[in-house]
Amino acid sequence: MLHETARACGCVLRRETRAVPSGAQLGSATEVNVSAGATEIWPTEFAIEVRLRTYGSGDDVAYSASCIVSIVDPSTGEAHELGEAVRDELIALAHAARHFN
Repeated sequence: MLHETARACGCVLRRETRAVPSGAQLGSATEVNVSAGATEIWPTEFAIEVRLRTYGSGDDVAYSASCIVSIVDPSTGEAHELGEAVRDELIALAHAARHFN
């Protein structure tokens, strides 16, 4: 839905990383559990939070990574409205996630 919305208005997706842990911070775990979801939704952008939890080492850790996603006009850089269809899809994904966590 997001790609379709961007194409329909002649725009492109922009992803801006806010926080990412370094690989060294995750240690030498044998397993990593990853969960992700849209945590905030605004008219022209939304935030994705990714939670990383390591298992199997003597020093298991939990870290968050996050980014902002928006639809922008490639010539002006101006943000475009996400629209109700994108917002509704993000909300539906969040509701469905409770069945998998």
